[in-house]
Formats: sequence, structure tokens, C-alpha cells
Amino acid sequence: LHDVRLVVALDGVTGTLAGAAFASWAISPLISYVGSGSLQTTALLVSALVNAVLVSAALGAVGLVTADRRRPFVIMALGVAVFAVADISRIYQVALDRFVLGSWLDTLGALGLALFAYGATTRRDLAENQVPGVGALGVSIVASVLAVVVLAASPSWGVAPVPTTLALLTLTGCAARILLVLWELRELAVIREQALTDELTGVANRRALYRHLDELLSTSAQDSIGPDDGDGRIRPFALAFLDLDHFKEVNDTFGHNAGDALLCAVVTRFSAALDELATPHLLARLGGDEFAVVLHDADSRNATLMAGTALHDSLRKPISLDEAVLHAQVSIGLALAPEHGDNRGDLLSAADRAMYAAKTSGSSVVMHSPAVVRDRRQCLETAEDLFTAIERRELTVEYQPIRTPDRTLVGAEALVRWDHPQRGRVHPDDFLVAAERYRITHAIAEWVLEVALSDLSRWRIAGVPITMSVNISASDLRDESIVALVAQSLLEHHLSPDVLTIEVTESALMHDPERSFAMVRALDELGVNLSVDDYGTGFTSLEHLLDLPLDEIKLARTLVAGVANEARSRAIVAATIDLTHALGLQMVAEGVENEQTLTALRGMGCDLVQGYHVGRPMPATEFIALLARPTSGRHRLPEQAKADQAAATRPQASGTLRP
Repeated sequence: LHDVRLVVALDGVTGTLAGAAFASWAISPLISYVGSGSLQTTALLVSALVNAVLVSAALGAVGLVTADRRRPFVIMALGVAVFAVADISRIYQVALDRFVLGSWLDTLGALGLALFAYGATTRRDLAENQVPGVGALGVSIVASVLAVVVLAASPSWGVAPVPTTLALLTLTGCAARILLVLWELRELAVIREQALTDELTGVANRRALYRHLDELLSTSAQDSIGPDDGDGRIRPFALAFLDLDHFKEVNDTFGHNAGDALLCAVVTRFSAALDELATPHLLARLGGDEFAVVLHDADSRNATLMAGTALHDSLRKPISLDEAVLHAQVSIGLALAPEHGDNRGDLLSAADRAMYAAKTSGSSVVMHSPAVVRDRRQCLETAEDLFTAIERRELTVEYQPIRTPDRTLVGAEALVRWDHPQRGRVHPDDFLVAAERYRITHAIAEWVLEVALSDLSRWRIAGVPITMSVNISASDLRDESIVALVAQSLLEHHLSPDVLTIEVTESALMHDPERSFAMVRALDELGVNLSVDDYGTGFTSLEHLLDLPLDEIKLARTLVAGVANEARSRAIVAATIDLTHALGLQMVAEGVENEQTLTALRGMGCDLVQGYHVGRPMPATEFIALLARPTSGRHRLPEQAKADQAAATRPQASGTLRP
């Protein structure tokens, strides 16, 4: 807005001119008496001029303060004006020899003084959210009225041109003040629009979305955009929450300029998709990579799901940026009003829960439902219980044997287990999802490493030279502190790095390839063995097998299950084993559930096997008993057992653990 000093100065000048014009007009009849040369007449004229100056100064003072501080000055100016009217009226009576002591003019003068005193003691409270308008034009309105009165009455009095000139100048100042207010209102409209618009993308922002939802949900907006036929019911509409997947990786890899360009391109795609739907809507950016869409006429689940699918499909084609060509993906949660919420908070929460359900389940578009609420609540409760379990050391570690195909025990995989006080044993798939979502996996990894390496240290001191495999999650693989954690754990238990195998899944590697690969290389420099778990279920390319410093491949149980009786499965597994050996890596087959599968894998030259048929997960006490059995093969190093197996089945096989 314009400098407040300009506004105050203009109001002050206008008020002063108006007061001077009115006062000079009011006392002009007395000027004719000055010609008589009477001392009394001259004194009366001077007294009238003093009152005129007081009125002019009072109106000018009102103009010289901002509108939010003007109230006490208006009261004082009114008091001065009332007193001046009474005093000038007395002067007229004296001049016309009609003055009577104790008339109503004395009461009027006292009232003026009382108003002035009251205004002087009034608090100068600041008005909040002062907006230019009629209130700000108070001085100009009063001044213009006085000027018009002077111009209308001056001819009948036959006065000199001074009052008329002052009145015309007053109207000029009032016109300038009105133009200034109109300019301020125009700028205010622009600022208001900017306050409701996302600066980067040009769509509505969070504030605009909230205001729009409040209008839609308000039963007072009967005929505009709210309820339907005036019966107080909210007209159905839909809210979609959209969250771009892996947007942070774009910022981290290509920089924030690329991220901003991607957001603008995504908004263009979303806008085009919404325009094709031909339904009233509002697209808003909530911040970061989150967006929301309000669909006014989405009166059914199918229509809402179709709109959500259209938004998702708008990103199918790659987006070309200066830095790269990217495939953007989005998770979308949908909620219906009033079914899923009749107020803004409930509706936003419903759409937000549905969006997170889409993100965690791998679905593109999810409609809010009781199941979504139940799953979200259960996940949150599981996470809270998991925090407590870690603090109370309620988690346990079980060990599943890893053997050669001739059943020689060469290692163990540490598997975390949780026996809940009320729910009993909780399946890992249930609590690890909550752990990943609420970032508890690092604490679990720290716990498992501590327990597993402590047990391994005792076993190796007792003369059992087996190795230990430990899984780490996708979030742990992106956490730079995981390398220090592994190194510290090995150091505390006086273990060589080569006795530990860190297992990471294909999906964890590909979630953020750049950071994940960097962590894998850092772990390799530490000296631990590295294994790709669940190989065959993700999208790891052969190029990555060449680039990554791996030691073994762990074939997924879904591929292993059919080797006993399915020719296609046997062909895939055999080819994968040959490829693994050709790369100098070791092959571990998990999910060996029967003797036929074990026999088939032995014939293919698989290095190591794992599954219920060769050993179930068991507590440390049972695993110690297993190690004590004479047939366990516990005294053979993994390298020795594998070499014996290779000699018996595949003399040419060469994959070994790195020393």
C-alpha cells in the first residue's frame, strides 16, 4: 500500500482547507462591520477569526492521524466545532446587540468543552485488520460536505472569493484522496489474490483450499456453492490428496531448480486432466510435493475413483526437464463429503489417511474406508507398542540355520521376533511395516546387531566358526550412520568383518539407488559380506550386479518353490545359479521346504540353502543345542563346506565368501 505519510498529509491538508473555508464563510458577515472602525467590532472579528482557526486546526488534526487512531481526535474536533459554533453565535448576538447572558449558547459552549475533555481522555485503541474504505474517507467526506455547503451558500451572502476558493481546493483534495483509496483497494485485491495463490505453480495455496472447503461445508451458502436445496444438507463433493513419490530424490540428485520445474510440469498435467473431466474443481498445492483437488460434482464413488485415476494417469508419460527425463509417480487418497467428514478437519484427515494407505500399499488410488482407518490406527498402535517393546527389551532374536546342500551347517540368519504381552507373537510383516513407516527400523537394527553379534562372538570363542547374516531395511540403507553402527558393533564384540553378512532386498536397493549404492560401497569398504535378498522379486538389472560389490545372491522363495516339479522354474533357477557363479558370487536358495527341492538344488550346484526343511528359526538356546550335535558340521568353515560341495557336484564352481 502507499506510504501512510502521504495519506495522513493529504487528509490533514484537506481537513484544514475545509475548516478554513467553512470558518471564513461563517464569519464573512462580520467583515462588513470592520469598515466602521469600531474597536468593539474589530475585537469581535478577531474573536471570530480565532474560532475559525480553531475549527480549521481541529479538522486538520483529525486528518493528520491514521484511521486506526482517529477516534479520540474526532471527538475533540467535534467538541471544538460545537464550542466554536456557540462562540461565533454569541459574537453575532453581540454585533447585532441581541446578546443575552445565560442563554442556550452557554450550554452549547459547555457541551463543546465537555466533548473535548472526553476525547482527550479516550484510549487510542488500534483497530485490527484496518482496510481502506468508507471509514478511511471520513475526513474527506466531512470536508466535501462543508465545501459544498460553502459553495451553495456563498452567493446568497455576497462574500469575497476567499471561502469559495478554499472550498474548491477542499473538493480537489477530496477527489485526490478518493482516487488514492481506489488505488489502495486495487492493490489490496492484488495482494489478496497473491495471498491465496501458490507462488511457484500459480494454483491455489493451502489458505485458499481451507477457505474453499469451509464455504462448501457451510450450510449458510445455500444458493452458491454449498448445500443443495436449502434443507441444510451438504451437497456431495470429493477431496483428493496427492503426494508425489520420491520427489526428494529429484531435489537431492538434480537440485531444487529441477524440483521446481517438475512441480510446475505436474501441475500442468493435473490441470489438463481436470479440464478434460469438465467438472467444477479447485486444484491447490499444500506445500512441498503435496497437492489437493476439490471435485464439486463428484456425487458417487465411481465418479471420484475415475477422477483419481485420471489424475494418476496424467503422469504416465515422462516429463522432460533440462537435467533429465523423469517418470513422475503419485499416490492419491480420496474422501467424500459429507460421508467421510462434514467439517474441514475430518475431511482432510480422511483424504490424508487414504493417501498414506495408497503410498504404503503400493496402490495408485485409494478411497477412504473403515478399513483404511482401522489399518492406520492399528499401524500407529503397533508403532507405539514397538517403541515400548524396544525400551523394555521385549524383542528377541531367533536364528535360522544356513547349510550347504549336504546339510553342513555353516551360518545362521538373525531374525527379529516380537512376543506382544497381549497380542502374542506378532508376525514380522505386521510390525516391520509400522517400523518402516515410523522410522523405528534403525533402533531394531541396532538391537538385532547387538544380540546377534554377541551370540556369534560366544559361539566362535567356543570353537564354532560359523557366520551371521543380518537384514537391514530400506530406510537403514539410506542412513549414513548404519556403517558406523555396524563397525562399532563388530568392534565391541571383537569380531572380524568377514564373519558378518549384511542382507538388503532388491526393493531396498532400488528405492533410492544413488544413496543405497553409496551405502553398499561403504559397507564393502568396512569388509563385511554383502548379499542381495529376495533376488528375482524386484527390478535389479544385470548392470547393477556388475557395479555393486556383492558377495552372494539370495534367491527368492517364490522362484525356489517350483524347482522340484516345474521345468520353467528349474530353467530359471539353474540359469541364475550359473550366472551367479560366473560373476564370482555365491548363491543361497531360501524357501527349501522339502527333500525334492533340496535334491534339485544340489544337482544344480547351489552353494547354500535355507528353509524349514533344513532348519526352522529357533531361539539361541535351541541353536546352541543344534551346534552341539555331532552331525551338525559345525567345525567346518563355510569355505571348507562349500568347497566340499563344489567338488562333489560341480567341480568347476568357484564362488566363495570373501576372506
